[in-house]
Amino acid sequence: MSNTHDPYDLVRLPTEMWTIDKVKPYAKNTKVHSPQHIAKLKASISADGLFDALIVDLEGVLIAGHGRYEALVALGHTTVPVKHAAHLSKNQADAARIAHNKTASTEYDSGFMAEELKRLMDADDVDIAALGFEEHELDFLIEDLGTVDIAAISTDLDADIDRQDAETEEKVAKTDASEEKLTKALGFNAIPIAAVRDVRRFIAQIEADTGKTGAEAFVEFCRGR
Repeated sequence: MSNTHDPYDLVRLPTEMWTIDKVKPYAKNTKVHSPQHIAKLKASISADGLFDALIVDLEGVLIAGHGRYEALVALGHTTVPVKHAAHLSKNQADAARIAHNKTASTEYDSGFMAEELKRLMDADDVDIAALGFEEHELDFLIEDLGTVDIAAISTDLDADIDRQDAETEEKVAKTDASEEKLTKALGFNAIPIAAVRDVRRFIAQIEADTGKTGAEAFVEFCRGR
């Protein structure tokens, strides 16, 4: 009797030895294998060998064993044990792939998972219930993201950006209105005593020219240069 993790009893298929170039990874595999996970598989295979055969569909595309396949390629293996599920239809092979991936602890590519499940739910030769997903899991995985109001999101983003710009302008205005020591603006904090008269005459002249006094006259003069 089949179970939800192996709805087509694929593990009972006879094992064959194939050259590794005949095995092809599935482009939309829903399971994500991290470099760390592949490294662990490589270490395990190097130490103990490969006990679980790869499972492939009629065309030699992987149903189960993508991580082990990557590890075997990296280790330079030229032949691999394979269970050939040639009796499955394309949809059944895809469904079996999801069922096997569901038992692993590695992460899923949620986009591929939703895409595959939506397609297979309309297939006549696949029983989605046999894959072992609870109803709430399916609802979550195939939720239609197309119902999201992109316009509303864009409006919210525009509002957030405008608000941040306004806050930034307010902060800049407050900073500009605050005062700084003249030594930081000029880059020096003293002049020779003999030059003090020259500076005083200079300040008097720009005060007369600008109609302002002190620091305001100096700033006005610098802005007009």
